[in-house]
Amino acid sequence: LEFFKHIRKLDMLANLGSYAILYLGFQDGKELKEPAVKSAKLIYLKPLAEDVARIKDYVTDTQDPRFGLPATYELVLKGKENSTDTVTVHWSRVIHIAERTIDDEVTGMSILESIWNKLLDVEKLSGGAAESFWLNARGGFSLEAAPEADLGDDDDKKKFQEVLEVI
Repeated sequence: LEFFKHIRKLDMLANLGSYAILYLGFQDGKELKEPAVKSAKLIYLKPLAEDVARIKDYVTDTQDPRFGLPATYELVLKGKENSTDTVTVHWSRVIHIAERTIDDEVTGMSILESIWNKLLDVEKLSGGAAESFWLNARGGFSLEAAPEADLGDDDDKKKFQEVLEVI
């Protein structure tokens, strides 16, 4: 079964999303939406991320010890030649893992969420550097008149100054 390989993959998937599941393939002759038989033989393991292992419904009975937990999952399983099959699976056929849970045992916080703001800051910084260069790299104007130059009377100087301010 290569148990530890599947557990490592499950751990990675749970850290990258808000949860992941380990789908347990039992040889029990029951439909997947039915509870697993306790004495059934385990024949395979399949770690799945939340995007292909969606929670279909929750236990809503307040008297049930599993109240608020998933009752069934909808799994998108890939087959030969990239074909996909969507199946409904009972909660007893999966192990649900959620990392960094706070007020909810079903969904946790992805490790990527904690660095997302920093990644956005880096993107803004790199874009801001280019924008800053673009705004400041253009040369300014400097006009100086020689001391002996005749710029005309005060009205001519004032008009000349107004033209320069527009530029």
